[in-house]
Amino acid sequence: MNFHSDKTRFARFLLVGAFNTTNGYACVLSLQAITHDPYAANLLGYIIAAAIGYVIHSRFTFRESISSGSALRYCLVLLVGYALNLAALNLLL
Repeated sequence: MNFHSDKTRFARFLLVGAFNTTNGYACVLSLQAITHDPYAANLLGYIIAAAIGYVIHSRFTFRESISSGSALRYCLVLLVGYALNLAALNLLL
């Protein structure tokens, strides 16, 4: 990798992250309005955003094919993130 391609990949990473954060938040708010259950909305929104994020990061950010190994690693990292997210939700509610 050269400096230019690293900068381009980082820019794509930030772009996808911003898109997916907005998308995930919109999912959670929409599901909250439908279910009136913040925990269910948070879980379902997280799952939807995680799936979309994985596909976009794989294909656009890192330009790699989707594989079960990378999906498993992605899910393990997301589980840690979800645990922190759930802890924050519990504190705020």
